[in-house]
Formats: sequence, structure tokens, C-alpha cells
Amino acid sequence: MNVPLKSSHAQGYVSIGCEPCTWAVLPGQHEREGRWWWEDSKAKECGLHKGNIKDESTNGNGNTAVNANGCAAVTDIFDTKDTLSYVELAEKLASSGVKVGKMVTRKLLHKKNCSFPTVLFPRHSSQSIKYWSEKRDVDSLLSFVKALR
Repeated sequence: MNVPLKSSHAQGYVSIGCEPCTWAVLPGQHEREGRWWWEDSKAKECGLHKGNIKDESTNGNGNTAVNANGCAAVTDIFDTKDTLSYVELAEKLASSGVKVGKMVTRKLLHKKNCSFPTVLFPRHSSQSIKYWSEKRDVDSLLSFVKALR
């Protein structure tokens, strides 16, 4: 059919958007896992994020309030609930030999990307694998770990 494709598609970037909302997707993941990684089912197309902004977080002209570090004002995604998810995941995987750890790199990575990726180091691979989904519940993390085995 001679349809032109971006070279990024072959590198795992299924859906191409602006830089902050375009991430590579792992095999078997839906394209929105890579593109709208910070949102759930209410995701909007790139450039139309205004529909997801709550009125109280805008500064009057439709723009999101920004903190001193340049990141949009959001609640801390690593709260107690997320910590409990990692603890429960570690308990479920304890007998399988999979080690679970949680590291917050607020000062280094968060200031640059406004994100907290999960980095995995599978035994059968010489490279790390980044889990970019913001779904940090036990079932989502457990299914991702099982898919790597």
C-alpha cells in the first residue's frame, strides 16, 4: 500500500504525539499505554488536554498552574496507597525470586520529566525495561511481571 511510516514506530512508539506524552509501548500493550500514560479512560488527543484540567487548577487563562520546578501542580503519585501496592506485590512475589523495590528520584528524574518510571532488570535480558504505565495497583504490576517471564 506504500503508506509512509515514521521510523519511531519500529522503535515501539505506536502512537506519536508531543514529546511529554509519547512513550514506547511494550509488546502486547495498547497504544494509549504509551501515549496518554498519565491519564485513564478520560484521555484526550494531544493538544486537547484542557478537557482534563479541573477548574481550580487553572490560572484564569486556561493554563495549568505550574510549580517552581516547572511541573504541573499535581498531587504526589507516590502516596501511602502506592507504597502499600509495592509491599503487597513484594509479598506475593517473595517465593518466586523476584525482588521488588521502590525508589523515588524526585530531585533527578521528576524535575526533568515530571514522571516516575519503574525500571525492571529481568534476568533473561541484558537491558532494563521501563514500565511507563501509571497503573501501580498490585494486579497491573503483577501481570506485567508475569508477562516478562
